[in-house]
Amino acid sequence: VNALCAPSRASLLTGRNFWRTGVSGVHGGRDYVNLDEVMFPKLLQQSGYITGMWGKWHSGKTDGYFPWDRGFDEAYYATLYNHFDNVGLLNGKRVETKGWATDRITDFAIDFIKRNAGSKFFGYVSYLAPHEPWFASAESADKYASLGLSQPLATLYGMIEQLDSNVGRLLKTLKDTGPTNQPW
Repeated sequence: VNALCAPSRASLLTGRNFWRTGVSGVHGGRDYVNLDEVMFPKLLQQSGYITGMWGKWHSGKTDGYFPWDRGFDEAYYATLYNHFDNVGLLNGKRVETKGWATDRITDFAIDFIKRNAGSKFFGYVSYLAPHEPWFASAESADKYASLGLSQPLATLYGMIEQLDSNVGRLLKTLKDTGPTNQPW
């Protein structure tokens, strides 16, 4: 992996060293995964899985490069760095969400899990949090500020707490909808 998100994501999605995928950075066209790269969601589709992706894509943002072009049956492409009232694309159609992007991304994933609980599915959730800029509810940030943390660090901790809570929501949904013999 790389210290930057887009190169690491390219390695995760292809199973290859990021340099081989065409990705070398995060902006300026350096975040586009080459079109001849096979992403593993495409392989899962070919094996009968229903695939979904929600959140940060950052692997190309023009026709042919979007997640719905690269192996995802359902995909919500969130606007980068916008943690509240996000405007994104759901399978190519503009969608405006209200509230915290972390909560809405989780809502999309939970809806997908419930709709596909009886099928083989793969879900890829790529949250915007805790990426800068750091935002959290005043209540969350104040809780950590009251412990003596600086306002920026308290805000980051509040953001991470919200992220942890949403991962918990996902795990609970998997437990509640999955076969009883699964470890989660």
